[in-house]
Amino acid sequence: MTKIIVSILTVLTLLSVTAVADTPLFAPKVGDLAVYDIQVSDLNLKGQRMVRLEHIDHRQAGVTIYMAGFYTIKSDGSLRPLGRDSIFQLEKLYFTELASACAEMNGAIENVTVPAGIFAACKVSKPVPPTYVVTQFYAANIPFGLVKEIVTKTSDASYSSTQELNRFEVGK
Repeated sequence: MTKIIVSILTVLTLLSVTAVADTPLFAPKVGDLAVYDIQVSDLNLKGQRMVRLEHIDHRQAGVTIYMAGFYTIKSDGSLRPLGRDSIFQLEKLYFTELASACAEMNGAIENVTVPAGIFAACKVSKPVPPTYVVTQFYAANIPFGLVKEIVTKTSDASYSSTQELNRFEVGK
């Protein structure tokens, strides 16, 4: 069940790529890292997920391809691979100017507090048919852009999952 929930969170995060601004200024770099705390209410599930940019294949057939590794961080600190994904539009998650990016996403800027700090973030909510609503908070100058995500189930008020940025590192 844990693997299914983490897979749902990964898919929902990747779906969000298409919603973000088209003009990146903060470029993806190999080694970019984001660690998220995850909590799923109805399963009493808590854990951490890590996303690391592992490889950039510049301009393959006119498109830059990024390989990101997704991991669960086990209680002993070791990593359990969840898989690797090619992310074709990763640039859309990297931006430095929050106001125009937020306007393009039809979002609203507000402060959000997560374990990694307090960020001015663009809040965007959207339905994911058939039964979920995803609210995401994007900040400028953060690898992968996402600082917080809340997934709620429209048919079950007791279900929610939260993903919050715990720490991040910019690659070289």
